[in-house]
Amino acid sequence: MIFTERGTIKYKLTAMVMLITVSSLFLVSIVFISIDQNTASSAMSSRITTLARVISSRITAAIMFDDQDAAELMLSALKQDNSISVACAYTASGVIVAQYTKSGNVKCPSKNRGAFSNQRNDHLELFQPISLNEENLGTLYISASYKELNDRLVWFVLIALVVTLFASVLAFFAILSLQQYITAPLIKLRDITDNISQRGDYSQTLPNAGNDEIGSLCRSFALMIEQIQIRETEREKAENTLMQSEVRFRALVQNAPVGICELDLEGYLASMNPSGLKMMRLSNESIISGIRYLDLVCEEERSEITTLLSDVLDGQTVFFEFKTASVDGSLFSSSLVPIKDELGHVQRLMGISVDITKNKTNEIALRRAQKMEAVGQLTGGIAHDFNNILGIIIGNLQLLEMTVEGNEKALGRIKKALKGAQRGADITRRLLKFSRNETHGTKKIDVSNIINNIGELVAKSLTVSINVKTIFSEDLWLVNVDPGDMEDAILNLSLNAKDAMPAGGTLIIEVSNKALDDNYVKCNPESKSGDFVMISVSDDGMGMSDETKSKALEPFFTTKEQGKGTGLGLSMVYGFVQRSGGHIKIYSELDEGTTFHIFLPRAQDNKKTGDKNEGLFTELPRGTETILIVDDEDALLDIAAEYLIPLGYSILTASHAKEALKIVEDNRNIDLVFSDIIMPGGIDGYQLAEIVHQQHPIYKILLASGFTKKREDMIDNENEYLLKLTKSRLHKPYNQSELAIAIRKALDD
Repeated sequence: MIFTERGTIKYKLTAMVMLITVSSLFLVSIVFISIDQNTASSAMSSRITTLARVISSRITAAIMFDDQDAAELMLSALKQDNSISVACAYTASGVIVAQYTKSGNVKCPSKNRGAFSNQRNDHLELFQPISLNEENLGTLYISASYKELNDRLVWFVLIALVVTLFASVLAFFAILSLQQYITAPLIKLRDITDNISQRGDYSQTLPNAGNDEIGSLCRSFALMIEQIQIRETEREKAENTLMQSEVRFRALVQNAPVGICELDLEGYLASMNPSGLKMMRLSNESIISGIRYLDLVCEEERSEITTLLSDVLDGQTVFFEFKTASVDGSLFSSSLVPIKDELGHVQRLMGISVDITKNKTNEIALRRAQKMEAVGQLTGGIAHDFNNILGIIIGNLQLLEMTVEGNEKALGRIKKALKGAQRGADITRRLLKFSRNETHGTKKIDVSNIINNIGELVAKSLTVSINVKTIFSEDLWLVNVDPGDMEDAILNLSLNAKDAMPAGGTLIIEVSNKALDDNYVKCNPESKSGDFVMISVSDDGMGMSDETKSKALEPFFTTKEQGKGTGLGLSMVYGFVQRSGGHIKIYSELDEGTTFHIFLPRAQDNKKTGDKNEGLFTELPRGTETILIVDDEDALLDIAAEYLIPLGYSILTASHAKEALKIVEDNRNIDLVFSDIIMPGGIDGYQLAEIVHQQHPIYKILLASGFTKKREDMIDNENEYLLKLTKSRLHKPYNQSELAIAIRKALDD
């Protein structure tokens, strides 16, 4: 049992102590027995030798005179020594004179060997010369047995074995006691240590501790475990708190709607959360290695950001705005924060960015709306007072006209004054119309009827070099507006288009039903979702810059020469649309033309088309194809992607035609290219479609534009492919159902 458990202190120590004890006792016994045996053998040999010398000196006379009786008498004295078994006296010639034997079985040697001594294991043989005056008279032979010594040796060995066995038993019980009081507690402490170090198990029962050194050790160990357990509990709580905090922080960073990035001290990106990757147009975090923070900033602002980075490295937190280096030029509000160690040294930087492009757009739209409202209130008050003043002036002029009858010169001046006053009254009437918040005389009308009724008036108001086209969708919804205001709005937009086309061109008036969703409202804060009738008035004139577009609807703003326009035409249109609960969207590009989209709310209780909302679909066509979306407006890219991804499509995006061509070259699994027509960079949608079609005829193409005019004049009539794309063009703005149907139709064509 001692050796059944390997590798433990308990049994190794037991075996070792017992082995040492038994071996030591046995070796000591053998040593002492060997020493005693050698000593006894030497003493016996010395005694026999001495006795032989004495007998040989006394037996000399008996040998010399051949006295056998005397010789035997001398030898009989050897009986006193029990160890002597044979004694013989020889003459010089070898004749036995006398002999003594202890037993009859033992005989004297037949030959005299002279002086000789031989020790064997069982007996001692001795030949002692008998001489007188150096004359050899004979030899004395004595043989002594070692039996007594051997018997004594066996007895001593037995005693040694008994003592060793007894000592072993004592050692075994001593070791058991040692194990119980010393080894067992140490083994228990070792097991507890193993459980703590390997499994972290502090629920251990310590051995019973006495008042000795082992007990003191156990008590100290118990106190140590208790302290460690307290610290371990505190450490686990701290680790759990830290882990939960880290999980919450990581979830916060990963799901934060703002861009969060980490920079090293050299300004290179180390990490970036998903929102930041999306904002900076980066596909995934793996590609940010080697990208500097400055690489994200437009070139014009990099010197300023470099200075701010130096300030952050000095321990300051900085706040700034910057435009990205991407094509869309998004605007971000950002901050850079130094992350310091416990000594206050900056170890890394953290950047936080918020896309404020839409906020700026909304802010501009809000300011414009507030400005228009303020201008409306101001012009309304001024126009009202001015109208009264003009009434007084006109009345007095008319009275004066009657009093100076016959004075042609005075009458001529009065008529000119009346004409000017009438013009002023007309302006005030328009100003009052613009500032009026309430609608008067509204009724449900069909917009197509209004446009048809004033079609001749519109044509006459334009030059003969301008061709007028009207396009009406079927089953148009009714709208609830003032018909007179509606006619004025169409006429004003037509006259504005005429001024944009001094060399002639085409004016297209198109009316269609349009359902606007929440995504459209996000991009156009002044709008609201729902069903609308969209009136599009488009020209192919000189177009407007972004600055002109932002001011086009303001009262008295005009691009015409002084004296050739009041600038109230478009502002009156704006006032009419606002009173009707709709909004205006302007698409314009320099040298490309302008399209005004007027959205008028669908009239309630529409008996012409029923209550069916034709702009919305409960079941949308789906697909699994890969679609490349190309548009220079980042918001429209995001909206199109959000529309199509839930329907199962895989989406790639590009912000201009050159980027799209590179994506087409790198990806061979694109099924359809959905592109805007008017784009910067020297390649428009038609040119992009031609290039893609030539390189990859299998790819389907779908074009979209906010312009009503289909631009057939820019397309070769023999180019059937582009003519087909023109006819299937998707009109902006579009909702999810319109886009889904157009995409599916293009893919299945």
